[in-house]
Amino acid sequence: MAICSATIRWLGTPRGSRRWRAAAWSGVGRLNIAGNRFCTATMISDRHVITAAHCLYNPRTKSRVEISEMRFVAGLRRGDYAAVRRIAAAATLPDYTYDSTATMARIASDVALLELETPIDVVTFPALDARVSDRPMTLVSYARDRAYAPSIEHGCETVRTQGVVFALTCDVTFGASGAPVFAMVAGRPRVVALVSAMGRVGEEKVALAVSVNHALSELAATLARDAARPPRSIAVARVD
Repeated sequence: MAICSATIRWLGTPRGSRRWRAAAWSGVGRLNIAGNRFCTATMISDRHVITAAHCLYNPRTKSRVEISEMRFVAGLRRGDYAAVRRIAAAATLPDYTYDSTATMARIASDVALLELETPIDVVTFPALDARVSDRPMTLVSYARDRAYAPSIEHGCETVRTQGVVFALTCDVTFGASGAPVFAMVAGRPRVVALVSAMGRVGEEKVALAVSVNHALSELAATLARDAARPPRSIAVARVD
């Protein structure tokens, strides 16, 4: 059964019982955008953050937001945070085109890589280079109804895959765009995908997430090309 494109919706970037272990998850944070919107974002190295590509666009004008208008707040929880950084550079995939209408093709390329002005010394989460659709997933996200206190949801299952897009049983709402989906490997979380939109498989509401490991090399090369320097190393964990 295909994912129903007629019911796909971007999760958006809103204005303004699950235990949160601050130190363990401090590499997950909030990307504040233009002073009035946010997405969830995740550190995959001490200087690189991934989020959904559509977060970098103004939904009204459909233009890219200037990186000077973005701030990454690592480990934000009820006024406490690990660090705040400006964004030095941002890259999306060459085939990504922003539009307010979510489609499976757009979701498949809805990954962005951001480089911070200076590193942050917190726990980071390498991307997982493996097919893990048979593993239970964990979702960590900020959202419209919990803008200052992220939640963690264990036990998300994959109900369908379509190319690099996963349909997951995770409970998501508006504002969870860019939220990381983790697989636990040897007791440690590894990023598998990023939440992009909501949809349905049959009558079941699902979170639609895009795999990240396929995009990282190209995104890192884009950042390096724009800065006219060799690409910085980004860790990818392999699981055979």
